[in-house]
Amino acid sequence: MGRLQGIGRALVIAGAGVSLGGLGFWAGRTVTEPPNDPTQRIVPVTYTVEVGSVHRTLEFVGRADWPKAVPVVATSVGVVTSIDSDSLSALADGAVVMTIDLQPVVVVEGSTPMFRDLAEGTVGPDVAQLQTMLAKHEPGSLEVNGVFDRRTQDAVRLWQRSLGAAPDGVVQAGEVAFIEGLPRRGILAVSIGSHVAPGEPILEVLAGAPVMSFELTREQAALVPADGATTVEAGTTTWPAALGALVDQPDQPNVQWQLQSPNGGPVCSAPCLALDPAATTPLRIRVDVVPNISGPIVPIGAIRTEPAGALVVVTTDGTHLPVTILATVDGLAVVEGVPRGTQIIIPSVMP
Repeated sequence: MGRLQGIGRALVIAGAGVSLGGLGFWAGRTVTEPPNDPTQRIVPVTYTVEVGSVHRTLEFVGRADWPKAVPVVATSVGVVTSIDSDSLSALADGAVVMTIDLQPVVVVEGSTPMFRDLAEGTVGPDVAQLQTMLAKHEPGSLEVNGVFDRRTQDAVRLWQRSLGAAPDGVVQAGEVAFIEGLPRRGILAVSIGSHVAPGEPILEVLAGAPVMSFELTREQAALVPADGATTVEAGTTTWPAALGALVDQPDQPNVQWQLQSPNGGPVCSAPCLALDPAATTPLRIRVDVVPNISGPIVPIGAIRTEPAGALVVVTTDGTHLPVTILATVDGLAVVEGVPRGTQIIIPSVMP
């Protein structure tokens, strides 16, 4: 079944920052056109250009949708006698996840499921999977050929002794769970003392990393740049991310923006230890709408448009300096073309 983390509605906190090299900044009314009211007059205000930086970040609440879980079922009647919870966060090849009737249940890398007992004389890909795991314990001592021969039986006995199991040289169907693509996250379907029967799930194995996304309104989506630098936080863990597909279904009130890693693929690779598939972990999504940009900062109200279309600021001696706007936040702009310390004029409307 699909699993859901950190369910939340959209937005949103907008964070904007302006830094002027430790100095206070001027904030006044922005005027771009002369007043039409004849009772008003324009009084010039002097502003000294300082170097600083601006940025704006939008924050959203996101979620993580886990892929469908693959069940691991019991193959015999028994009672769960112990559980190794630590192994569930990253199921590894050869890990003991629990014991049933004191017999270890071990996860082993393999695409062929465990469907029979493995003993001397058995042949098949499941035997090869077992041999591959055994060879990791004793490198060079066992040939991986898919044939359960005497050397394989001896290796099984050594392995069973290391687990504290009876070294009979036979691997019963319920003692091993072959799982493809380890390591993966595991979710318990039983607890200590649970009675299990053949076919009952004892463990669910997630098929991969979660898909992270967040919801927002269409109006909000229009404000978010598709290439905006993005981060995802879950608790104390932070991942760099990028905006992926924007899912817009006409019959839904909101749109969904999916996330991916900066290089494509999942934001966090399996097993995503910072996320608990069995619990709700809210995601904090930050998207840079205006990246941190430094340079001379001037109030937007000081920027004028010349008849030919050029943008300029006017100095106190009447010089028109052409400028290029690099970024704007909250009535202030980072520009090119004005040296630090230049005194410029800002028209201010007075009654």
